[in-house]
Amino acid sequence: MTKVVSIFNMKGGVGKTTLTLHLAYDLADRLGKRVLIVDFDPQANASEGLLDAAAYKSHKTNKLTVSDLFSETRSTLSPVAAGAAQPLPDLDELVCRARDFRNAGFVDLAPADIYLSNILERARGSSLDQRLSAVLAGKKSRYDFVLIDCGPTYSVLSNNALRASDHVLIPVVPDSYAAKGIPILLKKIVEYNNNIPVAQQVKVLGIVFMKVADSVIHQTSIRSEILREHRNVFQNSIQLSISYQRAALSSRTVFEIGKVRSGVKQNFQELTDEFMRRV
Repeated sequence: MTKVVSIFNMKGGVGKTTLTLHLAYDLADRLGKRVLIVDFDPQANASEGLLDAAAYKSHKTNKLTVSDLFSETRSTLSPVAAGAAQPLPDLDELVCRARDFRNAGFVDLAPADIYLSNILERARGSSLDQRLSAVLAGKKSRYDFVLIDCGPTYSVLSNNALRASDHVLIPVVPDSYAAKGIPILLKKIVEYNNNIPVAQQVKVLGIVFMKVADSVIHQTSIRSEILREHRNVFQNSIQLSISYQRAALSSRTVFEIGKVRSGVKQNFQELTDEFMRRV
């Protein structure tokens, strides 16, 4: 059964895209899973993290992006009667193959572009909130996992992601902002769940510490504080490494580049294994 997971935090720079890309890659490459990434951030970092400039340009020229889910000419449901608004695009019109592996695992991508930012100005509403789930319906069964890389702004995009999801995964950097921000984020999720039927409510899969540097004393104390206040924290955390930035410069993951510090890949694989136990 397909699991849909939103990678979500209302703060930028916490490693949402890094977590999304590397989790997808490891699930597909090492575990043979079929994974779709939905880039729901107008900055399109996940798209640029998997597609080089030529491939990204080609996709935008020949196919659709997730911003087309919110075109003024599109309705929420399909098919529609002749003369009415156009139906939502088919998932195949949005998706491209980003990585293929010999073990039958693969990573597909539904890319974003800057036009997705236009939707941030619109008010949330039930018809808009269902668009991603409507497009995934009937097609997501081809995947083992759908990972939604969410932007940092709570908006109609966030509601779309939550409506389509079974779980929420929360990456945080252990700093004072994270300690203050986690309760606010969790409250937002509770408020969302309170307004929809129980069967559609999302579950918090857990909090993941990102960019962890054990040598930084204040990080250790803040991690301890968060662990005291929140039980649902992954045992494995992602260590700070320049390799993630190096990989991103060439639209790759750390699993695809050379000269990676010993333990970086294993560190992420241990997180993936814990993710599999929890999901």
